[in-house]
Amino acid sequence: MKLRHLIVIVLAALLGLSIRTVRAQNSVDRVVLVEATVTKSPARIVLHWPKDTLTTSMSVYRRSPDATSWGALRRPTLVKDSFFVDTTVVVGTEYEYRLMKSTKINGSAMTQYGYVRSGIGVRVGDDPGRCLLVLDTTYASALSGELSRLVNDLRNEGMLVTRIPVGRNTSVEEIKATINSVYEKDPDHVSTVFLFGHVPVPYSGFMNPDGHPNHYGAWPADVYYGDDDLIDWTDDNYEDSIQNGTRVRDAQYNIASDGKYDQVQTPSELVLKIGRVDLSNMSSFSKSEKDLLKQYLDKDHAYRTGALTAPERGLIDDNFGYMSGEAFAASGWRNFAPLVGADSIHAVDFFTTLATDNYLWAYGCGGGWDQGASGVGATTDFASKPVNAIFTMLFGSYFGDWNVSDNFLRAPLCNDHSLVCAWSGRPYWLFFPMGLGHTTGDCALLTQNNVSDFDANIISAGAVAWQVHEALMGDPTLRMRPFVAPNSLTLSEDHAANSVTLVWPQDAALRGYNVYRASVRSNHMTLLTPQPIAAGTFTDASPLADTAYYLVRGVRDESTKSGNYLNLAYGASAVSNGGFNDAGVSSHQLSDNISVIYPEAGTVATIVLEHANSARVRIEVLDVQGRVIATLADGVGAAGTSRCDWNFASVPNGVYFIRAVGEGMPVSTKIFVRKD
Repeated sequence: MKLRHLIVIVLAALLGLSIRTVRAQNSVDRVVLVEATVTKSPARIVLHWPKDTLTTSMSVYRRSPDATSWGALRRPTLVKDSFFVDTTVVVGTEYEYRLMKSTKINGSAMTQYGYVRSGIGVRVGDDPGRCLLVLDTTYASALSGELSRLVNDLRNEGMLVTRIPVGRNTSVEEIKATINSVYEKDPDHVSTVFLFGHVPVPYSGFMNPDGHPNHYGAWPADVYYGDDDLIDWTDDNYEDSIQNGTRVRDAQYNIASDGKYDQVQTPSELVLKIGRVDLSNMSSFSKSEKDLLKQYLDKDHAYRTGALTAPERGLIDDNFGYMSGEAFAASGWRNFAPLVGADSIHAVDFFTTLATDNYLWAYGCGGGWDQGASGVGATTDFASKPVNAIFTMLFGSYFGDWNVSDNFLRAPLCNDHSLVCAWSGRPYWLFFPMGLGHTTGDCALLTQNNVSDFDANIISAGAVAWQVHEALMGDPTLRMRPFVAPNSLTLSEDHAANSVTLVWPQDAALRGYNVYRASVRSNHMTLLTPQPIAAGTFTDASPLADTAYYLVRGVRDESTKSGNYLNLAYGASAVSNGGFNDAGVSSHQLSDNISVIYPEAGTVATIVLEHANSARVRIEVLDVQGRVIATLADGVGAAGTSRCDWNFASVPNGVYFIRAVGEGMPVSTKIFVRKD
């Protein structure tokens, strides 16, 4: 060692200085790498994080995930600790923790944040609700088998599906009106919107979250479809197309009455979880758009059923660093710790590593353009190389505006592994609840509704909370630890005994099984077993008169880096033809209501009428001028549920009304005909 270096070290020691303080800041300096372990008896949750001698204060807060504020400090400031034991917890209750740590690096004070969802034996996803599959009809017929499989996959995970077919020229207002009409009929159960194909893209705002003057104006705004507000989305404002002397791109140009909205923020909190799989205009890939969509549906099914897996570890390729405190890659470090564990996060090159090694999570950021990010790679890399990551986050300029050809944010969805991608940096995305069994859609909604509950990095480029550009690329119903149980289900009907019996193979390693039922007119699956049952059989002594789905889902005791929850399997389902004495439906549940079941393919819709009396009922179709153009049934009598079909092949695309007329009537509903 040279003498002058030795003198510096001796002087530093004499002056009480820490050699550790002389180092570069990086993105992990914005993060508390928190994990959680739990014990059931006694009930306790232990939070732990790496010890850091530069810490000056440490605070821990706890709340219910439904709370609107963090409340009181949960522990005193103990700088030297690297763990916190919470003994005031209740088994079966879900908690959310925020950790705030103050440190000094190179003499600069900074605050670090960490978040984790935790609990012991928490029940998650008993009722995932109904999914609205908004389906671009361009390839719906060619992919009818794969789409039907997706509907069945969702049913086997407890979620019923309503298909909403749309054309590429359908107005975003019409699509939103359809979504809202279905949601308003049952807001307690309609939970998710899955946009599949090139569903028309809403645009909104006067903004440039990536900070570039030529990128100022309207950005894609899928959040428009998740907001139940119809009135407060306006198209009245005009702003000059020149920003700081720079002409904005045509896609961002936004003037009054041009079909692009004014809002930079959503007018209110979103109520629906939104995800999009749009693989149009991705010419760098050798496959056609139809084949890319098929490949996505195939790998989506493979992931749900255990054929596509990856080790629980996270990759971070950070080409920005601390970036004056924005530290974009902090969203990777902060999410991955409670998802895979701090020791399983690797700072390595994105494409080089993922070409040979599998990762469940991957994050990459760098100076960007529409088709890539500096230091990470380009869309052509996704097209030409193996990329073995399931869930991805990317960040850089331009490509967060994803509705352009060969877009880098959509590119992961086009390879044969990745299922999800988000533009995470402005703001930080919040995927940490997936460590306790929540879905990608749950996390999208949490991110999009975040104002100040979580560190979001909304400190620059005119950024504000609730920005309309926040969008999930991928399936919004996916979870982090899927498994299959049982793999088969046998159903037998005994009309003499008025019962339906289910039988399935048992797995002794499981906590038990949940049994669900839904009629074809239900909006959600009803749990028939309040607690998981151990037996491999179940008898429904009050079956429905209606056709009904039965679903059995295995329940596994799951421990993760976030805590412990009851993980529900991809289960097995079967159909009862009904015809029983309907003890399962009480008289007060039966009311006058009419609904539409859209076809999975073709041009025949099924009309379902629930009516509480036996008077004569006529079912008819009206156009938008109120003219009756078809009578589907005349003489429906007995109280209960009646069905009839309407073949709409001969009518133009547009909005029609199905009306039932009779005693206690009329009731009506809209039907949207779209055949292109």
